[in-house]
Amino acid sequence: MLLTQQAGPTRSDHCDNTTPEYMDDLSSIIFSVVGALFILIALPVGLGVAMHMHTRFPRVALPALAAALALVPPLGLLLAGRNLSVRNLNFDTQLDAGGLSAWLFRLTSASVILIAVTAALVYLMRRTKENPAGRIVLVGFITYFVSNIILNGLFGTVPSLVTAHLYALLVLGALYVNRTTGLADVLAAIRWGLFLMLSASVLWMVVGPQVVMQTNTPEVRLPFVNFRFWGLGDGPNSIAPMALMSFLITIYQPFRFRILSLASIAAALTVLVLAQSMTTWIAAVVVIPPYFLIRFLTHPTKGEARKISGFGAIAMITLAGALMVGAAALLLDLNELQRGISEFGGLARGQEGAALSGRAGIWAVAVRVFLENPLFGYGPTAWDLAFRSKINMMFAFHAHNLFFQAISVAGLVGLAGTIFYVAVMGWQALKLTWYTRGLAPALFMIFMFRSVSEVPLELSSILTGSFLMLFTLFHVLCAGAWEMAQPQTKPAESPAPEPVRAKPHIPDPVRPTLPAGMKPVALPRTLAEAPARKPQPALQALVQNATRHAPEKARGGPAPTSPASTSSSPPRRQQPTPTSPTHAEPRPRPERNKNEPDQLGRVEPRLDL
Repeated sequence: MLLTQQAGPTRSDHCDNTTPEYMDDLSSIIFSVVGALFILIALPVGLGVAMHMHTRFPRVALPALAAALALVPPLGLLLAGRNLSVRNLNFDTQLDAGGLSAWLFRLTSASVILIAVTAALVYLMRRTKENPAGRIVLVGFITYFVSNIILNGLFGTVPSLVTAHLYALLVLGALYVNRTTGLADVLAAIRWGLFLMLSASVLWMVVGPQVVMQTNTPEVRLPFVNFRFWGLGDGPNSIAPMALMSFLITIYQPFRFRILSLASIAAALTVLVLAQSMTTWIAAVVVIPPYFLIRFLTHPTKGEARKISGFGAIAMITLAGALMVGAAALLLDLNELQRGISEFGGLARGQEGAALSGRAGIWAVAVRVFLENPLFGYGPTAWDLAFRSKINMMFAFHAHNLFFQAISVAGLVGLAGTIFYVAVMGWQALKLTWYTRGLAPALFMIFMFRSVSEVPLELSSILTGSFLMLFTLFHVLCAGAWEMAQPQTKPAESPAPEPVRAKPHIPDPVRPTLPAGMKPVALPRTLAEAPARKPQPALQALVQNATRHAPEKARGGPAPTSPASTSSSPPRRQQPTPTSPTHAEPRPRPERNKNEPDQLGRVEPRLDL
């Protein structure tokens, strides 16, 4: 029985065998062909639809892209189910997304690249002569990209080209060509994305504390707090500067409703304090007072300066300097800094026992890698998983300093490109100080503070907090420069009006009172318009009576009249002789009240001047 059971394979075993190998190869070939056909059909269709939508709604693409960069990474962390409460936390495990989170990141990256390519194609098809303001920022970034990604990838110690770095170039290029849409739309999308992400991070302290709070860590700097806050970000040193940036943007461009602005500021300050990032704390103390000072010195309308006395300016600058020095003394452990410098000096001299971990050790490794290829450095794959395994520093995801990162990855060429790009950004931010009311220099100062202990120009992924901050700074510099360069349309100045001279007051004349039986008659404008009126009997009789008795009154008796003259025409008035008493001594006419009508019914008008 035992021998029977140990016999060779039976026929049924052969029947249960797996599919032949050629069938697996055939199915993989069919799957590849179908996938290629689908891509060939879907890509042009999707690109055409995207271009049509971008043409119809040109102000939607870039804000949607900015919102995706802010909201998709925290959503991916929730889907991945990160657990920060374990001891000896493995960072590679926490950062390696899989399942739904991985597919979410892939689809988001594809959508972002599609939007960027669409915006670039529409710009090239519609290209017209435009203002080149902000182009120097794009030139600086291209210089950095060529010197730190392309040249060292070709001539470095370990030559390699990483396609993921091209995504950053496409996204920032699309952001540049769409800078003509202005600052407001993209900043509003970033403000909303950061507000939702930070609010969800604070809410998850109750819903899922193991996702946002690291409890087993010695890096706790607050009393009565036994955890360090990661939030829904890549880490405390990543989410803290994002909270500070959210605070600055909310102050610069508040929400429509004040309650949302207050909630956004509260969430940002809560995350900023609980993250316990020393670099960001110092950056906040240094950046916030000048930011509010510049906002005070500018009117709500951009670019207009408010007058301030020289004494007031000196007092404010002195107060800001005192706050900086005090914050540095309180927040920065000078003994720890001196010990780190000593450790770095010992490692640079070859004393490996001085320190085997920490930033000083990482900087020493960066210098050693730089000396192997001083011109082009190690290559773009420096500080990846294989490199960290080689140097036995699994926690060193980068050189923890922007300039040490440049010399280790790209050598002197990369360092020159990095310095050039940083100088361009600093100069452009300085030029936009008054126009952006302090936002551009504040964001650049955060960038520089992060450069001391982090690498804010890391381009290995576009779905990180570092790239979102670079995206925001790049947009403010390019769009702000373009807005500031636009001609300010002023209303046409009308000639000064002539002074109005006071007219003399002329009272209305007293309207005459007509006798009974008479009606006022409107005078004609011209003689031709005068209608033919019938003679009034009463007025005609009055005139004849006055004419008939006038000579009789002058002579003192009745005038001799002939029958013929009496019947045909009224008698003529005889001229007085020189010897007549009327000519020698005229009798005074009795004074008559001017308001009473005369014998013809006329009333003299009266003007009281």
